[in-house]
Amino acid sequence: MSALNSLKEETQPKKGNNYFLGIGIDQYTNWDVLHNAVKDVKDICQVLQEEYEFPSEYCFTLFDEKATEDNILKEIESLVDTLKKHDNLLIYYSGHGHLHRQTKEGFWVPINARLDAPGDFISNQQILKYVSIMKARHVLIFSDSCFSGTLFRTGGFRSGQSTAEQLFKMKSRWGLCSGRHDELVYDGEPGKNSPFSESIIKILRENPEPSLNIMKFVDQVIKTTRTFYDGQMPEGQALINCGHKGGQFIFNRKKIEKDEWEKAEKINTVSSYQQFLAVYPNGKYAPVAKERIELLSDQGAWQSALSKNTPRAFNQYLLQFRAGKYREQAHQKIYELEDDKMYAKVKSSGLLHLMYKYLRNFPRGKHVDEINGLIKFYRSASIKIGSSDEHTPWTYKIKGGVFDMGSNVFQRESPIHTVRVSNYSIGVYPVTFKQYDAYCEQCGIEKPSDEGWGRDERPVINVSWYDALKYCNWLSKKNSLELFYLFEGDQFGGCNFSSAGFRLPTEAEWEYAARGGEKIKEPKQIYAGGASLDQLGWYLENAGGMTHPVGKKLPNELGVYDMCGNVYEWCFDYWQRYYYQQLANKTSKNPIGPDAGVYRSVRGGSFRSKREYCRIFYRENGDPGKRKKYIGLRVAKKA
Repeated sequence: MSALNSLKEETQPKKGNNYFLGIGIDQYTNWDVLHNAVKDVKDICQVLQEEYEFPSEYCFTLFDEKATEDNILKEIESLVDTLKKHDNLLIYYSGHGHLHRQTKEGFWVPINARLDAPGDFISNQQILKYVSIMKARHVLIFSDSCFSGTLFRTGGFRSGQSTAEQLFKMKSRWGLCSGRHDELVYDGEPGKNSPFSESIIKILRENPEPSLNIMKFVDQVIKTTRTFYDGQMPEGQALINCGHKGGQFIFNRKKIEKDEWEKAEKINTVSSYQQFLAVYPNGKYAPVAKERIELLSDQGAWQSALSKNTPRAFNQYLLQFRAGKYREQAHQKIYELEDDKMYAKVKSSGLLHLMYKYLRNFPRGKHVDEINGLIKFYRSASIKIGSSDEHTPWTYKIKGGVFDMGSNVFQRESPIHTVRVSNYSIGVYPVTFKQYDAYCEQCGIEKPSDEGWGRDERPVINVSWYDALKYCNWLSKKNSLELFYLFEGDQFGGCNFSSAGFRLPTEAEWEYAARGGEKIKEPKQIYAGGASLDQLGWYLENAGGMTHPVGKKLPNELGVYDMCGNVYEWCFDYWQRYYYQQLANKTSKNPIGPDAGVYRSVRGGSFRSKREYCRIFYRENGDPGKRKKYIGLRVAKKA
């Protein structure tokens, strides 16, 4: 999410519109004429529009002949329908008031009201009933009339100690009256304001703060009015039984964009510019504010990424700031960190294929010269690796050990039994078409079919068990090693077990390597390298009905690839379904399978296998004389 979008996360209470309804009556028909009621309402309306957040389009007035009972009530009813839950309303009444001597109830006197005709008046209780059904957040009633204090006959209370935001967020219903419930109030000298309205105007004009809550406002009005006219005591408090929830209306001064922009620039933070935009989203300086937010956010995110100094942190920066100032540096940092990570992996593993992978991934890496030197050394010394050229499979030297072989899932895998294997080396990858084709070309043998899927780095297929043995002997001869397999013409004649030449792994060697050898982390894991077959191998659900180039899935703990799926792999052992029962309750050392049989074992599952057949325990058989599109091979030899 960009810094600009974070504006939507502001927790400030939502502001609605401020409405003003002013009612001022001087020219009464049946009552004494007043001098300043209309002027009071006009002057207060003017200061609210000029200096506070009361837009002129939301300010309504009824003066003299317009201020009939019907018009006043219609205007209030219209506001009941118009106001929304975030809006605020200030009603200011300036005119005659009436007190019913028996009920002590107070009334507003409209322009056309007759003397001693209560039916022509508007009672305070009627006004409060309208207030109680208004949806507005805040409703204020300012009444400048005789006996106006009767507005509070039912009692009232003041808000507790809360923050300005909390007070504004909670609903409120407040009243401010020019006198007590039984008090006559002064209209003021002709052409001037009444003491009450003069106090309100003075406080609003001279208020030095950006905001003023109603409680402080009421206290100042009471004090100031007494200064102007000692015989008058205004009253102000919250109104109960009409929706008050402890809040307070806050008079917010109008903000001048230029002044607010200068403040934001002086602070020069993301927050200061966000606050500016919240008030002036389409203002003159809004485009610059957005640019500053992006720039500062960019700088902050970059410093954060530098402090964490991880590829993840720099990638998060790149995702957040797609046109950021530091994108080039972020890419370089990621490259350097990944370079170091890969280098550390190469140094700790000593695997030749990882060295070549480093050179492919980091051609400009700072460790290139050292890696080239290591490759030269490893290939000349054959440490851990038996690979003299690109056509000889890379092998990994595995430290022998003891492990529990098999499982109890299928009969052919059970029982679990203990096996000890000696040190040996096994192919990092299955033998590829590229490697096998070199053998065919040199020996003048027909190349096996690739089924139209492609050759090169895909695992070789359509090779029989006997084909695999002859290939192993070719590798041994090519690398000046004693041949492991003995042939009389095309007839297999046995094995030279003292030879260090290339051969097929035994089932025990294959399973030990698949489990991770001495580096196994989870003895109960069912796939070579982890629990997610989709990440580790090609099988029925993800292979698309064909083989795939080797090394494209994750390796196991030894750095050995494709031991689950892609192709079944020939093992040396004869196949016998119940062979493991002969090995129960003892430790077998370097078992090589039954003494005789018809079929040979294959392991690992293939591109067409279900999940359960790709488990590292699963055993299957293959006719040693037949070639299948789902069977390949992996080489092994003495360490």
